[in-house]
Amino acid sequence: MPRLRAKTGLLGPDARLRTLHPKLRMIANGDITVNTVRAEHTAAVKVSKSQETLDKIPRLRSAAASVFTKESFRQAFKKKLAKPKYLKTLPRQVLANVFLHTTTPQPLPDTLVAESARHGRIAKATIAISDLPRLAKDERIRFIELGEPLRAPQPSVSKAPVDTPPATRAKVEPFSRHRGGKEVLIGIVDVQGFDFSHPDFLDDDGHTRFVAIWDQGGDARRPPKGDQFNYGSEFIAADLNAALRGARQAKVPAYELERQSQREPGAHGTHVASIAAGRRGVCPNAKIAAVLLDLPREDLDRRRSFYDSTRLADAIDYLVQLAGDKPISINVSLGTNGHAHDTSSAINRWIDAVVNEPGRCVTVAAGNSGQSRVDTQDPNDFGWLLGQIHTSGQIPKAGLNVELEWVVVGNVWSTCRRTSSSSGTARRTDSPSSCGRPAWTGWKRSRPVNTSRTGSCPMAASSASTTSSTTRRTGPTTSPSI
Repeated sequence: MPRLRAKTGLLGPDARLRTLHPKLRMIANGDITVNTVRAEHTAAVKVSKSQETLDKIPRLRSAAASVFTKESFRQAFKKKLAKPKYLKTLPRQVLANVFLHTTTPQPLPDTLVAESARHGRIAKATIAISDLPRLAKDERIRFIELGEPLRAPQPSVSKAPVDTPPATRAKVEPFSRHRGGKEVLIGIVDVQGFDFSHPDFLDDDGHTRFVAIWDQGGDARRPPKGDQFNYGSEFIAADLNAALRGARQAKVPAYELERQSQREPGAHGTHVASIAAGRRGVCPNAKIAAVLLDLPREDLDRRRSFYDSTRLADAIDYLVQLAGDKPISINVSLGTNGHAHDTSSAINRWIDAVVNEPGRCVTVAAGNSGQSRVDTQDPNDFGWLLGQIHTSGQIPKAGLNVELEWVVVGNVWSTCRRTSSSSGTARRTDSPSSCGRPAWTGWKRSRPVNTSRTGSCPMAASSASTTSSTTRRTGPTTSPSI
C-alpha cells in the first residue's frame, strides 16, 4: 500500500508538536488503513469503522494470517515503493486513549475534550486523532500521553497434584490488630477470571465473599454506574450468590451461570485472590472485589477494542469508589514496560493521587520481565537469579525511613532505602557492598517506590505473579512475603 505522510500543517507548527507524545505523532502520520493494521498491535488505539469495512483489511494476528518469512521479507525489499503521498486530513475514525497533563486541576470544557476522569492535573479521555491539533494548541494542556499496553502474566500451570496447605503461611502480627482483614476490602485487578464459587472464598454461611466483579470485556450484565465505567459487565454479590444457589439445582458450576468473558483453568485472577484473601491467605476475613481486565488469550478483533493503562486507572478508581469509607488494599499483579520507570508517568501519578487518602493501599507487581534462565547459555551467568528475591518490611509512619536488606548471588549486598518526602515520593537506592564486583554482569537498580503522606492501611495484599513488588502505601502497612 502507498505510504502516506501528514503535512506539518495538519498537526500544527513544530513548537506545538512537543505537546504530543511521539507515538501520537506517528499514528497521525498514517491513514485509516495503516492505523487499522496498527490497532492490532497498539493497545490504546482502535478504529470505529464498521465490521464490514474492517473485513476488507486482513488481520495480521488472525489464525488465517500468512507467516512473514525471510523470503517474503527479501521480496518486499525488492519492490519499488510508490512515492509517498501527503494526507489531506487526519483520520476521524481512529481513536486513542490518552492521559492529559494539564496546567489546571479544574476539568476542561466539554467543547474541548470529554474527560472520563481526573485526578489533580491529570485527566484521561478517548480522543479522535483528528482532534490532536485543536488540543495541542490549547494552553491548558501541557502534554498528551498515549496509554501503554498491559502485559498479561503467563504462569506455568503444573499437572502434578497439589496438596492443600495445612494452615496459612502468611505471618502477620499482631492478629489482634490485623483480624484477618475484617472490615477491609481487598481489591484484585487481574486476568483469566475469578472463581467466586471456590470454597476458599465462601463464608461460614456458604455465601461468596466477593462483593462485586467488574468484567471490563464482558457483556453478560450491565456495566457499573458512572460515565467513567460505562463498559463491560458488573456482577454484584446478589448475582453471584444467586448463581451459587442455582448451581446446586442445575448441577453446573456457578461461574457458568454468571459467565465472565474469561474463564481459564487455573485462572491467574483466582490464584492471586486466594493468596491475598483466601481462607489460607493473608486476609481470610476480608471482603473481595475484583476487576477483570480485557486481556483474553484469544483475541477476536483487537482493532475495535482498548486494553491499555487507562483501563487500569479505571479499575483502581472503581475499586476505591466501591470501598467508600472502608479501608481498601488493591493488588495489581500485571505489568507494562511502557511509560516512564521513574514514577513520573501518568499512571504512576494517577495511583499516587488515589492513595493520597487515609486507608488506601495499592501494591503493583515489579514484573517478570527480567532475564530468565533460558536467556543465557553461560553456566557462570547467574543474572537470572536477580529478580527472584522475597523481602518484606513495614513503614511505621509516613515520613520515616525503612531499610530492607537482601543477599543476592555473587557476594553482593544490597540496601533498599525507602524515604517518604513531603511530596509523597520515596526513592530507592541500591549499592553493592565492599565485597567487590558481582560475579554476574548487568547490575540493575531497583525501581522507585512511592508512599503517600497521611493515613493508615491495615494490610497490603501480596503480589502473586512476581517475586518482588512495588507498593504505594498510606501509613503503617505490612506486606508479608508468601
